[in-house]
Amino acid sequence: MASVCGHAVGPGDILRHGAMTANGRGHMKEITAYIRATRVAPVIQALYRSESVGGVSFCEVRGFGRNRSLNGNAAVLQDLVNTVQYVKLEIVCSDDSLFEVAATIEKIAHTGNPGDGRIFVKDVVRAIRISTGEHDEAAVSGPQRALPLLASDPDTLQPDQP
Repeated sequence: MASVCGHAVGPGDILRHGAMTANGRGHMKEITAYIRATRVAPVIQALYRSESVGGVSFCEVRGFGRNRSLNGNAAVLQDLVNTVQYVKLEIVCSDDSLFEVAATIEKIAHTGNPGDGRIFVKDVVRAIRISTGEHDEAAVSGPQRALPLLASDPDTLQPDQP
């Protein structure tokens, strides 16, 4: 038996402790999106501005989809060289925020060309913020953050301090 935040827990307790809503489904979702590397900056900027997103993890990945060659081993080797660079985004959000977050990614990542990417959604049964012991939605929501101010906005400029 282990101890988590002063509570004794055994195998399976993490899943049992408030993990499901009344309908038996998780109340949080994990969005995994594979998008073109060229669309990462605007997508991340939009997600950063969203109050529904507490954080985003991302990493570079390479892969292929339906547009690969079917002409034998030489084509397969060429496809490996020509794989498209994507970025994998991972976001955990509440059920209520799912549509907004997924729609934001879809809208901004869309170029209209084959290979724009994919978005997958999974139930999240449990989340724990290790540093604070917060659970579930409290563990994935971020602190209130101030958006960066534009230096060109005269109302935000501060006088020089001596």
